[in-house]
Amino acid sequence: MNWLVYPISVLLVVIATALQNTWPGWLLLLGRGPDLVLATVVAVGLAGGPVLGCLAGLVAGMTMAASQSAMFGAFFFTYMTVGILVGLMRGTIFADRVLAAMLIVAVAGPLADMLRMVIAPPAAPQPWLLSTILAAPYSGLVTAPVYAVARAIVGAVTRER
Repeated sequence: MNWLVYPISVLLVVIATALQNTWPGWLLLLGRGPDLVLATVVAVGLAGGPVLGCLAGLVAGMTMAASQSAMFGAFFFTYMTVGILVGLMRGTIFADRVLAAMLIVAVAGPLADMLRMVIAPPAAPQPWLLSTILAAPYSGLVTAPVYAVARAIVGAVTRER
């Protein structure tokens, strides 16, 4: 694997974090935007495998926790676990399907949020839970273009020459 894939994957996650944190207010659903960072971790993991997925999850955990002044442990655990598990699917039929990536993000998003809720519960759980459930399909839909871009970039860099 080409060594350039590592800094490029890190850059993709940093860009996704910046976009997610500056998502326009008029595109929010109940105050929440799609999880672009999770979509990027899934796309990088599917395209690059478990090591690259874990790296993307590590960077995602650092950037998201730092940008939200949140507990680092919950973000590290959730994003790195998703990156590794999805990376293990590399080379299977699921790795080449955008629908699989969309479904993974739609399911993994609420699961990761539930885990973070256990570690750091929100002040008002009912509205938070509703916004989490509504953000899942939104994140899944937004995964399609994120997946296409990340897969094309990571795939181009990892191709043997």
